[in-house]
Amino acid sequence: MSFYESVTTYRSVYFHFLDGLLNTTSEGTFEDVLKTLHKITPGLLPRDINFVNLKFEDKNILFTTGPIVNYSIKYEFDENDLSETPKPYILQPDHLNLDYFNFCIFPINFNKHQTTTIIFKKLNKLYLYILNTGLDIEENGDKIQMDDEYLYQLTKGICICDFDNPEEVMIAYNIIRDFFYISFFYEFIDSHKYISEEEDGKYIFNPTFKNKLVQFKNIFREEFISKKIFIINEYNKKGERFYTIDELLTIIDKDPKFYSDTFLKFNLNYYLLVSKFIDMLNKVKIGSFVNINDYTNESIKALKSNSVLSETFLKKIILYNQNENLYIYNQESGSCTWYSIYFSILLYFAINNRNYIPFITNINESFYKYLKSVYTYDNFQKEFYKVPKDSEKSYYYMLKLFSKLIDVNLFNRNLIKIYYLFYRFQLFFL
Repeated sequence: MSFYESVTTYRSVYFHFLDGLLNTTSEGTFEDVLKTLHKITPGLLPRDINFVNLKFEDKNILFTTGPIVNYSIKYEFDENDLSETPKPYILQPDHLNLDYFNFCIFPINFNKHQTTTIIFKKLNKLYLYILNTGLDIEENGDKIQMDDEYLYQLTKGICICDFDNPEEVMIAYNIIRDFFYISFFYEFIDSHKYISEEEDGKYIFNPTFKNKLVQFKNIFREEFISKKIFIINEYNKKGERFYTIDELLTIIDKDPKFYSDTFLKFNLNYYLLVSKFIDMLNKVKIGSFVNINDYTNESIKALKSNSVLSETFLKKIILYNQNENLYIYNQESGSCTWYSIYFSILLYFAINNRNYIPFITNINESFYKYLKSVYTYDNFQKEFYKVPKDSEKSYYYMLKLFSKLIDVNLFNRNLIKIYYLFYRFQLFFL
């Protein structure tokens, strides 16, 4: 296994072990996460988990099938080819397929931050839960204190419908549509799709933006839309100002011009925005219908029984219960993509009343075995003789990551002395 491949395609392995020890600008994609799980832990994921790409089109939500769905059981899939055209499953107002929503993980990404939403069924009811992982986790809701450290609420959600009640099923369509429209609209703003460029180099609002904003407004109640949730810069040369939805609509009607293509943004992060939507409905604590009593510090003892990994690391990859909610330690270092998927999978085990210790143990052991195949003497030599030496993928970078892996007890500290001496010895003869 090459070092270069490990820090590109399979970087999720590093995010798992080295959260908080990596460059905070490190990135990854959901496709990378799924490739990593498929390649390094084949057959590990439960077969009834769907990873679902989502596209919002007009007033329909298209749940696409294809490579990203049921990735764990598509063993013949060419992991290097993501080009096949997916076949859409279109959500209709009068039909929700109960089997399709057995347990769906929806990747949501914007501005280098990625998270997930899960929709699942339990006891013939359909639930939607948002996950609080990665960026700004400490700003998003409830927290508890444990051993002088803060843990943060992992998830909050709602019961969308009872499938035995046809009227609720009809309402469920509207809830799902509105929720994902909020996600779509947030990304629309975040990626600056609200602008059009004029011939004079200035920018105006995209002609379609007003209708999208009105649809966004219609989702929320009056107490929320009266809040100043938008920021505009350079309007009337007044610098940065805050506006409500109605105030923004008034500005759009004046057809102003701007000098910057980033003149509009939200005044709150994504999780807080969708949390407002959840708060409008009947929130359901996950512990009210799922047995979460076993999710405590005791899980660390079970993991440590056959692991050399430090307790400092192990405590960050398990769930904790309190007040009928689940909590986790915060994450850093661009690991949001990996951990949003990882904790979504842990929720699958919790919701289905299954022990998640074997899954975590398998992840730890498989990822460790993979890293052992990367950090070999031969690979260190190959990286050393690569040109240029100051490349991000150089021997020095490999040595640096190796040192961090030693810090979490994955490798023997004496090994780095040997590899570093080799490095100095080779430099002497260059």
